[in-house]
Amino acid sequence: MFIRRTVSKNKKYDNEKYYTYRLVESYRVGDKVRQRVLLNLGSDFSVDKEHWSILSNRIEDIIKRRESLFEIDKELESLAQQYALQLITASGKAKCTETIKEEDYQNIDINSIEQIKPRSIGCEHIVYETIKELRLVSLFESLEFTPTQINSALGILIAKACHPGSEAESIDWLRHKSGAGELYDCDYNTISDSSLYRIADTLLGNKEAIVQHLYERTKQLFNYDETITLYDLTNTYFEGDAKKIEKAARGRSKEKRSDAKLVTLAVVLDSSGFIKKSTIFEGNISEPSTLKEMIDNLGVSANNHISDNADHRYNDNNNLTHSPDTTLLDTPKSSLVVMDAGIASQENIDYLKNNGYEYLVVSRKRN
Repeated sequence: MFIRRTVSKNKKYDNEKYYTYRLVESYRVGDKVRQRVLLNLGSDFSVDKEHWSILSNRIEDIIKRRESLFEIDKELESLAQQYALQLITASGKAKCTETIKEEDYQNIDINSIEQIKPRSIGCEHIVYETIKELRLVSLFESLEFTPTQINSALGILIAKACHPGSEAESIDWLRHKSGAGELYDCDYNTISDSSLYRIADTLLGNKEAIVQHLYERTKQLFNYDETITLYDLTNTYFEGDAKKIEKAARGRSKEKRSDAKLVTLAVVLDSSGFIKKSTIFEGNISEPSTLKEMIDNLGVSANNHISDNADHRYNDNNNLTHSPDTTLLDTPKSSLVVMDAGIASQENIDYLKNNGYEYLVVSRKRN
């Protein structure tokens, strides 16, 4: 095997010359030596010429299952693994298309079987089937996502569900440990790092449409009516300094991490546990101050029910009950806010009165 550079012409631009690169193999037919192209490496191939023979030899070693005597550069090793996988996949597809004229049985020593690049698929399959039920691909298409953006979004969503970690770890997992891409015919080795990193910003930019779609779709799937809305707050901490995170601030950590900066997550969900809305507050925000902002900005009307720090549970009769530290907007006909003393600031009480809510304060004091 060797790499060859070929001069090509672009007919659309006055036959402008450019270079393409190909992985080529020599073979003998009788007394003549011929060459065939194994893989088109494209015009963006950027490996220095002095490393071409190292790369081609490593690809051949991987395909023929030979151990290399010397360890090569990590980037070259990654490319060799990628190109070898493409060749093995193409060879497998070619063999599957061959017509078998007669039955041919062979004995196999199962102890001699080797695994090459084993990948997980179970969790990925479950999450992908869920994504299909939620019709997320159709939603992304309606939001004018490109095919690359759709595949990037699917991969990152599956990675976050099956193998939670940083963006870099998610990308490495998709490329080297997961078979997720095989479910929808996507090779994540061909998608650039920047495309996979940027997809999180694209999803965040379409957050409102995505959340609304997910909530409406879950209501269709489970065929239920919205009867109660719960509101809960939590916070999470940053391992680093978080200097560029505007909302990161030191506050009272629910995970006892007073040494780290926090952000506060507010979530509005229904009694079935499906999320309706969410937002990020500053890490040092006062919980009482979030009630008004939640009602105004998270789209919760006085005709819905709301619970803060919702410690909800079911009694023996399977009826929903609440612990005393909840904030609850009761029936659609008469909106009653039940809240603990920590939420019942004078400002919140005045706000509820002025907007037509009835309220009940639950005190933690005991007689």
